[in-house]
Amino acid sequence: MGAAGVGVAVRDLGYRWGSTNGNTHINIHWATLQLAPSLVDYVIVHELAHLKGLNHTDRYWAEVARGMPDYERRRDELTTAGVKIWTCRG
Repeated sequence: MGAAGVGVAVRDLGYRWGSTNGNTHINIHWATLQLAPSLVDYVIVHELAHLKGLNHTDRYWAEVARGMPDYERRRDELTTAGVKIWTCRG
């Protein structure tokens, strides 16, 4: 993904699986780590792609596909698996 030197933190992100500052750092929700490794990988690739664009444009999704050609399948799996994961949403 061409993202050398990116910092990563695990924290409570409310309703989000991950987030980024759009520059040099990504955050992963602690609940994400309860998912299957293939879905954790999807969340990481999703956030790394946001380092090149904060919107979900066609260009953004092309970047995700470059790093993970089967991202659509994993995104769908995350939607299904996500409802089964307990998260603190208070």
